[in-house]
Amino acid sequence: MGASQQEPLAFSARVARELRPAVEGRQGGLPSPGRDWTGDEWAEARDAQGNRRLDDTEDFVRIEIESALARNIPVIPLLVRGAQLPAEEHLPPSLRQLVYQNGMPIRPDPDFHHDIDRLISALNQYL
Repeated sequence: MGASQQEPLAFSARVARELRPAVEGRQGGLPSPGRDWTGDEWAEARDAQGNRRLDDTEDFVRIEIESALARNIPVIPLLVRGAQLPAEEHLPPSLRQLVYQNGMPIRPDPDFHHDIDRLISALNQYL
């Protein structure tokens, strides 16, 4: 998610417990909630038990976004496969700032390379 390099988490690690400290060393975030993760509506993605993923405090995507927002580090939501950011009221309080981040659509060809060039230009201002 971030611009800095981190050591990978150990295979035996309890990921949710170790992910927050790992994210804290990062300088920026690029969450990319595509429709595969989210379904047709980003805020309504469900796990295998039918629970909303955004309500799971140990969901990896939520942990990364939440940690970045809490630290006021830049977050650029990458909107892939037609994903859109949800309305603020559909998010847990700790994620509501996400709707005020300027997201960037990443479209398939023929627009993909143009979108990635725009992303690289945007990232260069943070390096």
